[in-house]
Amino acid sequence: ARHLGSAGCHAVLSSLRHNGGLKELGLVGVGMKEASAADLAPALGAAGRLRSLDLSRNWFGDAGLEAVGAGLRVNSCLTSLKLAGVGGSVVGARHVATAVGENSTLTKLTLDGNAIGVDGANAVAGMLEVNRTLKSLSLRQCRLGDEGVSMVGDALVVNSTLKLLDLAFNRFSSDGAEVLLNGLCQNRGLT
Repeated sequence: ARHLGSAGCHAVLSSLRHNGGLKELGLVGVGMKEASAADLAPALGAAGRLRSLDLSRNWFGDAGLEAVGAGLRVNSCLTSLKLAGVGGSVVGARHVATAVGENSTLTKLTLDGNAIGVDGANAVAGMLEVNRTLKSLSLRQCRLGDEGVSMVGDALVVNSTLKLLDLAFNRFSSDGAEVLLNGLCQNRGLT
């Protein structure tokens, strides 16, 4: 992938406000950093027909995830969002989870490779308890551990819309697996 730098990222994200026909955009590993994060919220808010956005492998961290969360609150078209390996922590996970909990169009969310940990898993679990449109959630390698996986498992009991859940490469023992299995058994949506 070619690195666009701050000016290039600003130009691409600003163009989303004026391009009403773009449906998919992949900006994987283009060098988007925290400096570009401020452009994410207005771009998502104005991206009228954008259905799929992949911002993976850009190191914009929690500031970028906060901006994505703000954009999701006003975006009513995006159905797929990939945020794998963006340097997010529990702070960024909370922003995204809160926004997705309020969002009624997003059906696929990828947060792989972000160190959201137990507290981030708690935010995601809260999101799963209230969101009724998300069908696919990927939390690969997010450092969830037993406690985080258990929180997600407990949330599955009340969530009936999720169809795919990926928790690969999160180290958890049979204790976490037992709670997860209980949630899976009681869940009516996952196949």
